[in-house]
Amino acid sequence: MHDHVIEIVKFKLAAGVSPESFLASVSASNTFVKSCKGFISRRLSHNEDGSWLEHIEWETMGDAQAASEALMAEASCQPMMAAIDIQSVKMSHNQLKISVG
Repeated sequence: MHDHVIEIVKFKLAAGVSPESFLASVSASNTFVKSCKGFISRRLSHNEDGSWLEHIEWETMGDAQAASEALMAEASCQPMMAAIDIQSVKMSHNQLKISVG
């Protein structure tokens, strides 16, 4: 676990998008993300207030940035991206220091 990076994205769904339809659109993005260089793991969680939290672990910051750019152009990820309220998105990258489990 050298310089692994944790990408955290907090967001809400676009108006009229149900959690069920959003989750159905995530499947294609899983396939894409798993194919990206440096991918380690991905978790997606939901809060009662309607906010979502995505947690992706990458081998390096360069891997995280390259995947983020590629995701925006990836056709299979467009349904998922369209389901997200872009104005609500907050992204951060953090250097992993401890991982258990």
